[in-house]
Amino acid sequence: MKIIAAVILALSLVTAGAVTGTVRKSWPQETGAIQIAGLKDKVEVVRDKWGVPHIYASNQHDLFMAQGYRPRSLLANGCLAAYRFGTPCGNVW
Repeated sequence: MKIIAAVILALSLVTAGAVTGTVRKSWPQETGAIQIAGLKDKVEVVRDKWGVPHIYASNQHDLFMAQGYRPRSLLANGCLAAYRFGTPCGNVW
């Protein structure tokens, strides 16, 4: 009985680790530099102490490209849909 319990515990821990790693790897990048095709100039996204992104761009085209990048990256892994239905996956905003 103890061997079965130990095997179940080990499998649970391995599964939890694999799921956690997979979910964290699928989150969009929030730090560092990102190259986005279609930008005309440099865009800077700065997060304040509450995590609110502030976008600085030299033209409207780049501003709207950067503004739309975050939601599109969330759509790619299903986080946005989960967030809209009240079950956010990680730090979505």
